[in-house]
Amino acid sequence: MSTTAGWRVPINVKLLAVLAVPVVGYLVIASAAVIRAQVHANRIRDQASVVKTAVGPTSLTTSLIDERTITVLEAYGLEDELTLRIGGLAEARAATDEQLESLERLVASNDAARETYTEAVEGLGDAITALRQEVDAGTADTDTTFERYGEFITALLDASAAAVEDVSDAEFWQGAKLSELATRQKDARALLVNALIPVSLNEGGLTDDNEQAVPIIRALSAYENRDGAISELSTGQYAQPGSVLVEALEAADLAGLARTTLETNQLDSQRLFDVASYKGGFVYDAPTGDYIHDWFRAQVVEILDHNSAERVAAADRRLRDHAVGATIGLVVTAVITFLVSRSILRPLRTLTAQVIDTATERLPAAVRQIQATPLGEDVPWPALPPVDVTTSDEVGDVAGAFNTMQQSALDLAVEEAMLRRHITDSLVTLGQRNQSLLARQLSFITDLERNESDPDTLADLYYLDHLAVRMRRNAELLLVLAGVDPPRKWVGPTPVADVIRAALGEAAEYKRVRVHDVEPATIVGSATVELSHLLAELIENALVFSPPGDVVSVSGHHRRGDGNGDDYYVITVQDSGVGMTPEDMEQANRRLAAAESFSIAPSKYMGHYIAGKLAARHDIIARLHPNPAGEGVV
Repeated sequence: MSTTAGWRVPINVKLLAVLAVPVVGYLVIASAAVIRAQVHANRIRDQASVVKTAVGPTSLTTSLIDERTITVLEAYGLEDELTLRIGGLAEARAATDEQLESLERLVASNDAARETYTEAVEGLGDAITALRQEVDAGTADTDTTFERYGEFITALLDASAAAVEDVSDAEFWQGAKLSELATRQKDARALLVNALIPVSLNEGGLTDDNEQAVPIIRALSAYENRDGAISELSTGQYAQPGSVLVEALEAADLAGLARTTLETNQLDSQRLFDVASYKGGFVYDAPTGDYIHDWFRAQVVEILDHNSAERVAAADRRLRDHAVGATIGLVVTAVITFLVSRSILRPLRTLTAQVIDTATERLPAAVRQIQATPLGEDVPWPALPPVDVTTSDEVGDVAGAFNTMQQSALDLAVEEAMLRRHITDSLVTLGQRNQSLLARQLSFITDLERNESDPDTLADLYYLDHLAVRMRRNAELLLVLAGVDPPRKWVGPTPVADVIRAALGEAAEYKRVRVHDVEPATIVGSATVELSHLLAELIENALVFSPPGDVVSVSGHHRRGDGNGDDYYVITVQDSGVGMTPEDMEQANRRLAAAESFSIAPSKYMGHYIAGKLAARHDIIARLHPNPAGEGVV
């Protein structure tokens, strides 16, 4: 129950709004942490996928380099001079086909790989098959075969390099770049060996036209550039395999052999075959010959795969820990919020329920019990149960304050009832005394009127009689306000016209009242006196609010009920005064219906209150209506 105007916001809503601030704040912070962990995990997984895409085709590139090398050696008839790890051309081709199928599956299942390698892989299988058929048929020369294999290898290397550039994570990029460089260096080494083989076939000497020197120079430059890039990038986790690669290459010193050949125009063919051949052993714990690059790339990919798995797992653990921590924190916060809000709301609701019950039921009932104490009896002192709230905080203080206020209200009601009792007793005593004196005064005036023959004196006596009658009405109205039945009652039924005339005798300026069209009716004797007082109040009210000289008319008529046999009689008092606004008339009708407390404005509207109280005693309906004939009230 709220006494303030405007939108009512319940305390639970306000409390929820206050407690929601830290909860929402925690939720925002926890959500931000979880989102960051999710973004980090997604980034790591995306980078791992990109790395897989970047290193994916290197196995196919390596297989193509091996297949190219064996194909060229067989074309030169050197397959017995230069020993390779792969047993022969059939095994090399089978490895190429297997790696091509693996790359095609990666392209079909991975969006990044599809975008990167589609152009390089599209039609590659058919092109390789066509080249093999030409080699087997002997229709392709050695240089053309080498170049066509080189086109396949270059396309794959360029696509792989583009994929490596998409790796934004520094650690992942380092491994992917080393894998790409190792494959490129293997290709450069094969190019250098292929450039030196024609020299070995020319009895180990370069031709004078430099036709053989140009490809050696180009291949040597590419080989040494790759060697320097690998050495510079082989740091951290990749330092150990990088140092092994550098030491193995320095021990073999293919670049030194090529430079010596260019300087002396002579090639040590046996050393070339020894350096390029796979001996079945290891130099510095790494495979010898061309396969040193395969070993290095395998070491790099192993480290890269291990790091990728660890970092993805760590990112997933971080995401899981953040999610679990956020959930636990949210649950704990929600539980604490619920317990705190309940510890506040339950006592408040208990207090509210008891206060409302006390304010609307128990306290008004106790006050009515006090006020309804009959005259002559002692005023009771009712005891109301205190508001009981099992809490020691401010809510308990409010409950204690309300109990004190409740007891103060009861004390005040008892004191007010006792004061009203004293005032009522005084009014009754004064009214009864006035009645007694006025009765004696009227009896004396009547005796004087009976023995007086002078017209002027008799008129004065009549005027005194009229004043005394009005004073008697006021004295009897004091008893009405006090709730005491008047001692003066008529015994038998009384014609309504006589009741109207008695009311005129109690009203000032009764000569301005015109009585007409009064249909015959009788009033029970017990209601006659109070009905005359009621009519006198209404007639006097009409006279007061009418212009001087204007007539107030009084009439009486029978009225039919609504068909259920409840006929009734209507006495109409009509004036032509200033009238009333609808709001004032509605308020006046509330007073006439005894629906408004006498303590609101007793002096100004006393006549309305008295009329309402008299009407309520005898189930009479007293109402004001606008005058249908014009100004005034009916």
